Amino acid sequence: MEPCTPVEAATLTPETYNAIVDQHADALFRFILRQVRDRELARDLVQESFMRLWLKADRVCADKARSYLFTIAANAVASQMRRKHVPIRMEAWHEPAAAVRQPEPDLHKHLHAGLKRLPPRQAQVITLRDMHGLNYEEIAQVSGLNLTQVKVYLHRARKAMRTYLVRPSLLA
Repeated sequence: MEPCTPVEAATLTPETYNAIVDQHADALFRFILRQVRDRELARDLVQESFMRLWLKADRVCADKARSYLFTIAANAVASQMRRKHVPIRMEAWHEPAAAVRQPEPDLHKHLHAGLKRLPPRQAQVITLRDMHGLNYEEIAQVSGLNLTQVKVYLHRARKAMRTYLVRPSLLA
């Protein structure tokens, strides 16, 4: 990461760092938890991400800290998955499980179930965009994809989610 230029925001001070922790800790935890599905591991990876940010405080601009944090977190998750020898499929699609009929469907529950069915890369891209509000460039930086790939994965993820969420069994 390149050092801040005079035009950019100042490097991180302890006060700025603490504000960044307050502002992004919950979103970073949710982002990691959706991928690792282990609360303790997610907490550890959040802590590691913030520690790495602090270690690079002299080189990270305050206005780019969010993108930097999500990049660190995505890399930490990928490293953890490699250490556990968990295969990461890029395009595999699971057949949807039979849906349970509920008198009052819980949209939040169905959204998370749909996200679990997506391939990890698609789930990461749609989560960064639609839940954390990152723009395409930030998603590309965090995920290591180019802009075209981000758009393709996002399109495929949204299409799969739409198909999953519009199933007649969920509407009844």
